[in-house]
Amino acid sequence: MKGHIHNQIEELIQKYANGDQLVVKLIESKLFLRGIYRQKYDNNTPDDPAILATSGSHRQGA
Repeated sequence: MKGHIHNQIEELIQKYANGDQLVVKLIESKLFLRGIYRQKYDNNTPDDPAILATSGSHRQGA
């Protein structure tokens, strides 16, 4: 399934930032430190299971 990583990142940002641009930048920074670059992913990007596991870790409280 293409674009799942992009959707997870956007869902994460919407859930926690609620439109606050400072919080968006903080989330992007945290993802960057984990090796996930938001701008690199779009709806046509093939999914990588390793990235999906990392970006989905917010659901487990990490």
